[in-house]
Amino acid sequence: MKTEEKIKQLHLRAGFGLRPEEWAQKRKEPLKQQIAALFKQTEAQPFAPLAFAYPEDPKSLSKEKRRMLRKKSRKLRKQVNNQWIERMIRPKKESPLLDKMALFWHGHFACEPKLHHHAEEYLAAIRQHALGNFKDLLLAVSKSTAMILYLNNQQNRKKKPNENFARELMELFTLGRGHYKEQDIKESARAFTGWHCNAQKAQFKFKERQHDAGSKTFMGQTGNFGGEDIINIILQQKRCAEFLAEKLYAFFVNERQPNKKHISALANTIYSSNYDLKVSLRFLFEAKWFYRPEHLGANIKSPVFLLVHLARILDLQAENEQAWIQPQQVLGQLLFKPPNVAGWPGGRSWIDHSLLLMRLNLAAAIFEKTNIVFRPKDDPKAAGRGKGFRKLAVRANLAPLNKLCGQEKDILAELSDYLLLQAPKLSAPNFQAYLSLAQTKEEKIKAGSLLLLSTPEFQIC
Repeated sequence: MKTEEKIKQLHLRAGFGLRPEEWAQKRKEPLKQQIAALFKQTEAQPFAPLAFAYPEDPKSLSKEKRRMLRKKSRKLRKQVNNQWIERMIRPKKESPLLDKMALFWHGHFACEPKLHHHAEEYLAAIRQHALGNFKDLLLAVSKSTAMILYLNNQQNRKKKPNENFARELMELFTLGRGHYKEQDIKESARAFTGWHCNAQKAQFKFKERQHDAGSKTFMGQTGNFGGEDIINIILQQKRCAEFLAEKLYAFFVNERQPNKKHISALANTIYSSNYDLKVSLRFLFEAKWFYRPEHLGANIKSPVFLLVHLARILDLQAENEQAWIQPQQVLGQLLFKPPNVAGWPGGRSWIDHSLLLMRLNLAAAIFEKTNIVFRPKDDPKAAGRGKGFRKLAVRANLAPLNKLCGQEKDILAELSDYLLLQAPKLSAPNFQAYLSLAQTKEEKIKAGSLLLLSTPEFQIC
């Protein structure tokens, strides 16, 4: 890869792409310096809590008031979504790597918080520990109200263990299928009995009377294990580091072509660092193989990544509370609403026949205020209820792009270098002919950006 390609690759994988003014500056900076900068300001800045206190005893309310309360809280959950999207677009003295990792963890520890304060607690957990130690992250997520309710650990009691959380802990979060036994699930479920929550306050609550304190045998070790002991034993397994390395490699490097040698090197770093995520990711971004040509454009941008990347390029401003929600619904990745505990499948599932067309038309919906087909993947009947067509409620500011592009004759080169990893299949003469239809430099930049942002090449990273 050329140096500029490496810089683009780094910021697309470790963040959400560079703003026009950032690209103008960073394309000239040493790559090593930019990698180091990603690991500064990695402490999560909290969001302002929503001004709505959930009643401590909702059961005392009438059935209708409880229904309205839940409806209000679900609506506020959208505000938590909006807060997070805005932070991805415009970080507050935070490395972009922090929220890119938090987005990764949301897919890894997929769950659906039903109420706004459950979403706030869960998001705080994955952001606070996104670049810390994996054990701390695993404990925080396991104790979150959202996860406890989502995987039924609230029903996990001494006399009647519920194995759901214990199974997913090993299958999806730490080891992968085939690396544990059914007996390990049964024994670890007993260890997690009593790990409950106060759903009204969104707080972890250990109920000792519901905890099975008896002897358990888990992965060859025997003792009066509790939940944290189980997590410690899992982390002792080298397979846990290998599982994490596989997931991180697919997300940050290449989701189509895993390299066993490189994944093994990453796993060794994870394990030897005692699951230090900063150390592990720094190893990844400094590895020469991270910048191999075969990884350039190997991954498909997730809908949230695509939306945030567009917002950073075009300095998009939301015009109402649905501005960031609707594109997520249309494109198939609504934060806090994964399809199941396995998360979003990713890869080519992002660009099935109908979704690819919507993605290619997204820039036109922003620039030209054209309608897009609003038919969420999980609501195929939406169009039949008068929700078939909508305009995106966002406003673009092209001043940064105008400043980036110098001479009119260089618009094609400047825009292509900035917006794409690979040159578009559209030939330069055809591109120039298209630009010639615009009268002013600003109109040419707008037309050129619209064209490039609507190409298949913009869908990859």
